[in-house]
Amino acid sequence: MFRLKVPLILLILYCFLTVGSETVAPKAGADSLQVKPVAGCSFEDGQCVYNVNLGHRGTCDTTGKDGDTALVKLAELQNKLLEQSLLSQAVSMKYDNVTMVIQQLQLALNSLDAVTRQELQPLVQTVVSANNATRAELASMLARLQTLGKEQGNVLLWLNRIENERAQLLSKVDTSSKVYSSCSEWKRNGHDKNGHYLLDVDGKGGVPAFYVWCNMTSSPPTAFIGHDQGLRTKTDGYEKEGSHIFRVLYDVTMRQLTALMANPTNCKQYFKYECHGAAINYGGAAYSWWVSRDGEKMTYWPGGDPKLGGCACERTNSCAGGHKCNCDMNDLTWRQDEGYITHVTKLPVTELRFGDTGGAGEQGYFTLGPVECEN
Repeated sequence: MFRLKVPLILLILYCFLTVGSETVAPKAGADSLQVKPVAGCSFEDGQCVYNVNLGHRGTCDTTGKDGDTALVKLAELQNKLLEQSLLSQAVSMKYDNVTMVIQQLQLALNSLDAVTRQELQPLVQTVVSANNATRAELASMLARLQTLGKEQGNVLLWLNRIENERAQLLSKVDTSSKVYSSCSEWKRNGHDKNGHYLLDVDGKGGVPAFYVWCNMTSSPPTAFIGHDQGLRTKTDGYEKEGSHIFRVLYDVTMRQLTALMANPTNCKQYFKYECHGAAINYGGAAYSWWVSRDGEKMTYWPGGDPKLGGCACERTNSCAGGHKCNCDMNDLTWRQDEGYITHVTKLPVTELRFGDTGGAGEQGYFTLGPVECEN
């Protein structure tokens, strides 16, 4: 037994040293972190390019070189934010790997007889001490990256709002500016390119006109309204029901958004929750939920029954373990619940609240899409 266990100890020590010594910076070449275009404006060959997938909004001119400085800055900040998010994930994975190796090392050490354990203890202590600094540095970097992400998210939201307010003021002063009530009306008047369009959804005397992103390739055209929680976001370290709170701020005011949804139209909002030992419902209590535009606690998730709660899989009797949601299986296996929220009188989502992520290995990631309305 001793001959088998000592090589195991040495192998784990080697892995531990390897984990501690690797850099957390993105590697060059094929394994590097690829920063994909994020929602906002960017320029390729002098043309404005916009990616709405993450739900944020940005505007730029058609030439690219002489565009508004603030809007170009918006695009730069959005790309930097995604880059930091990817680096944050890499640091988090590195930290988890170091912790896992320490646990494996301790388990292997405990399985040895007392004499062998005593002989190896100085070597183990030397390795652990040498890597404590690495773990502390990783934790510090992760905390700093998360702080930077929040700060830049606030800047992006501020720039979006300034841009929209400026557009509203210009529409009031410049009577020659075109404005229609919907994306469809813009398309009927010869504007069939995807992009930002100024809408006055309820006419004179209603809410101020505002910009939306119009997808003119869909039938009928679809209006998108973004928000400040457009990135895939981690939740962990919060055990109590609904104790981790994410407030959602939209690119337009709530009055403007509800006016858009008040017209006869189909609106929806995508949501996905990836869970690892983090239940949505447990022991008859809701641990995670979303909050409607009128402040109501909503315990059903996309596809679930608004009255009874649950998720889409419950309607088809396909939830893991026969629960209301896949995440209610509450095991240390990655699962997910996703779909579109279509209850228009409750949209948009104004808060997301999560719990049951305080134990070892318990965590989750959520993705909240923009509000989408056939328009």
